[in-house]
Amino acid sequence: MRQEMRCAPNTSLDHINAKFFYGQNHLAHYIKALPAQDQAFIRRSSRKSLAEGRKKARRLKQAHHDELKVTRNRKRKWEREAKRAEIKKMLKECVKVLDICIWQDPQKVKNIRVAQINLQLRWHAAKEKELDGETKVSGYSKLDKKGKIQMVIEAVQRWGTRTDKGSESDVALTDDSDSDSDSEDGSGYGSDDMQN
Repeated sequence: MRQEMRCAPNTSLDHINAKFFYGQNHLAHYIKALPAQDQAFIRRSSRKSLAEGRKKARRLKQAHHDELKVTRNRKRKWEREAKRAEIKKMLKECVKVLDICIWQDPQKVKNIRVAQINLQLRWHAAKEKELDGETKVSGYSKLDKKGKIQMVIEAVQRWGTRTDKGSESDVALTDDSDSDSDSEDGSGYGSDDMQN
């Protein structure tokens, strides 16, 4: 079909299909053996098919489909950008809890909601990815609260090692630092204070 379209770009799909089946089914001898009235009927049917404007209708339908696809993709892109902006805003407003004693205290951890833990993990993931190019904070959406707390403790320990070496100050997040953190939804949690 590609070769056919290169030779004759304006050839309709119906013509290409008819030509293919004409050779595939060896219709040449069959048509020659038909009576004259049958051959005339075939020619009339062919002219009628061409007059129906199938080619134009198919082209318009394809253009409409392409337009819908472009609109859908643009909408998805806007939604992704809005979600990334929302995540970035939440991370900036996040109250970081870097005191490991809080996370190791069962009584204090009991009052921390899972959404707040998710936000802490998201913040650590974004920071580690920004500074190191990779993060060990991943897959926490599949963990229970206890497993997430353990992951936070490990992240806080890594953060403490970094700050003890004096290799990092509180650097602002870059635009791309939160794009691949995790798909976990942590809505509404950056403004909630997590007191000691």
